[in-house]
Amino acid sequence: MLYKMQTRVLLPKQCFSVLKQLRRYITSGQTAAALRPFYFAVHPDLFGQYPKERAVNEESLKHLNEYFEKLQAKKQVQPLILKFYLRNTRAKSLTKGHAQKVHIQLRQCSISESIKTVLTSCGLPLDYVNKIPPSRKKQEPIFHQPVTWDPSFHAVYGMRSPDGSTDRQNITLSSWFEKNFSVAQKRQRGIEPIHQDVSRLRHELLDLTGITNVIWDSTWSQTQHRATLRSLLKLCKQHKYLCLKDRVIVLSDATGVCSNGNVMLKSNEVAANWLWILQHVSQYTPLVNKLPASELYLSTLLKGVNIVRRSKRPPLVQIYLQELRRLSSAIRDELKSSSVSVEGDNSDLDIIVECVTGPLVVAPSGLIQVPSLSPGFLVVDFFKKHSHKARRLKITYHRTRMLCESLIGQCYSKLKLNSLTYKENILPDQVITCCNNLLEDGSNQSLPLDGASIQITNFFSVTSEGQMCIPWNYR
Repeated sequence: MLYKMQTRVLLPKQCFSVLKQLRRYITSGQTAAALRPFYFAVHPDLFGQYPKERAVNEESLKHLNEYFEKLQAKKQVQPLILKFYLRNTRAKSLTKGHAQKVHIQLRQCSISESIKTVLTSCGLPLDYVNKIPPSRKKQEPIFHQPVTWDPSFHAVYGMRSPDGSTDRQNITLSSWFEKNFSVAQKRQRGIEPIHQDVSRLRHELLDLTGITNVIWDSTWSQTQHRATLRSLLKLCKQHKYLCLKDRVIVLSDATGVCSNGNVMLKSNEVAANWLWILQHVSQYTPLVNKLPASELYLSTLLKGVNIVRRSKRPPLVQIYLQELRRLSSAIRDELKSSSVSVEGDNSDLDIIVECVTGPLVVAPSGLIQVPSLSPGFLVVDFFKKHSHKARRLKITYHRTRMLCESLIGQCYSKLKLNSLTYKENILPDQVITCCNNLLEDGSNQSLPLDGASIQITNFFSVTSEGQMCIPWNYR
């Protein structure tokens, strides 16, 4: 393709600069549009009667999407070789010879070149990619301010810094606190009026509707929390006939009734979309009442295992009930059709039924996570091989958790912290290490911790609400 340019003589160095600016910068929407012919040729639904080809394409598509997501996020990618079964779109049925096996080798760090590789490997046209016009990179000012990333962030998440460096510098907690404590305190004072508004709106909503509790379970900020409460309060004033007495409202990332019977409202959704679920919340009560019997049946199949429900971001009740029945049917059919069985008493084991795809795993807490789509024979075999490990981890985790909570209480009282929390991906052992270090450093008066809000994570950061995130293994 030719690009019209003004006629002038360019030196070699200038030519390289212009070509660098004329690179194609493709958005995620353009990527999806360019790969549409490819998706139509390899989509797993086309191979419904051929489980082998379907499974291969599903797995390869998952890795391909992850590859392009990393490119869009400017993360480092590793060379990838994917196998696909390509359907002949002219064929009316998928018979022998109508599915072509192709291997796609991805080694490029450019989105456009990766798209071309995928399409070329499958013999598909490049018309759409070639029609995407090049976009010029924004010219940087002569005296621009360099972008500096905190090294602890890109060291943990693998993000490339602007200068290409990923070396973690020697950052000590004392030097970082000295630099950022005043910033955090200023942000805490700025967010205090919002916390007061949230408390006022919450009590006004409870008094108006008779709701038992309003829980904030969203990743959005407190500003969004206040806006959500205002919208909900306004909606309840406009529709006073809503029967919400003794209900629990959870402002989260979904709308519906969850497995524990609480009403979930999506925090970033318009209030009008909440009205239907609030008007028909009583229709979900029979579904919630069916859950104990379904859980008991699954527990009986697995010799008395305890079914634990997810406390944070629980699934919707209709989805959870459907997945419970699906998993129970798979295990029941396996036990009937084969000579295998679940042995012993498993009343001391805990499992959680996940409504998403994934592997069967034993969490560090000893909790066995079972995806609802797991085949019955895999679940039975997993219990045979990992039940002892789950029991051992459960006992260890219980002891560690008690010590963890004790140390958090000591940090509150001795260091006079405003709050001390930790991310879900931080293990109790890591929290114990961090708390012991905080108590030691606080006793030496080397850290200004009085009134600080600390969250234990994997990197250094100060949130918009003044919370100071520190890595659990800080120096």
